[in-house]
Amino acid sequence: MTEIVKSEPQSMIVSSLDDIMRISKIFYESKLFFDTGTEAQAIVKVMAGHEIGMPPFASMNGIDIIRGKVCIKPSLLSAKLKGSDKYDYRIIEQSNTQCSIDFLERGLRIGTVTFTMQDAQKMGLHDKDNWKKQPAVMLYWRALSKGIRQFCPDLYGGTTVYTREEVEVDTKEIVEDAPEILAEKAVIDPEPPKAKPLSGIQKKNIMAIATKNGFNKEQLAILIESGGYGKLEELTNEYYDDIVRFVESAVVTPPPTDTAIAGDALFAPEPDPQEYGR
Repeated sequence: MTEIVKSEPQSMIVSSLDDIMRISKIFYESKLFFDTGTEAQAIVKVMAGHEIGMPPFASMNGIDIIRGKVCIKPSLLSAKLKGSDKYDYRIIEQSNTQCSIDFLERGLRIGTVTFTMQDAQKMGLHDKDNWKKQPAVMLYWRALSKGIRQFCPDLYGGTTVYTREEVEVDTKEIVEDAPEILAEKAVIDPEPPKAKPLSGIQKKNIMAIATKNGFNKEQLAILIESGGYGKLEELTNEYYDDIVRFVESAVVTPPPTDTAIAGDALFAPEPDPQEYGR
């Protein structure tokens, strides 16, 4: 009798920054990932995925970094949750008007999240094309991502994850979990003041943090751009706090001096830390 042996999916072993850089270079040069414009962006995607337990290809295919926030495709959210030994979920109700999901920890219900079309209307989502064509699906993704942040915060190693749509909603996304009165107030509030260029002190603070974590000015510019914040010299105070947290969480460990990576700008000699603040 022939024995049937099941084979488990195998993921690539990534054990160092050097591995990440080599793999990212291959992905970038393949030209198969049209949303990845630079090699640095590919590196950041794979690094972000590695930190939250995702293999390199899934990271390239399913992760976006928008204004320093990790955005994951909805299908990967459900796959990660279903593959967890600790967490699970169960759809209680799903229709074109609302979706309710129970979240479980080791088989026991720890909470329920409901997202309705009324919620979507308050956030200005109901008129978007996807919400008109497939409201039940969009309600499901919203309830799922909201529940993961609320009840499964350690699922992605402590990193708070969003869907791309949630981040693109911008300030409306912030009041999603807020009391009713805050959601209503956000609609009638006047437009926020226009962003201003970073002050000299803010620039020096960012450069000091970057230098502490092993980045020089050129490396910092690559990091900032790959994080979705734009060019270093054009930064504004609108996302200053997010940029500070983003730079604080990024660390480069330079390789030994006899191990050069040809053509790579990530390990260029560091300039005077005061240069950026001049």
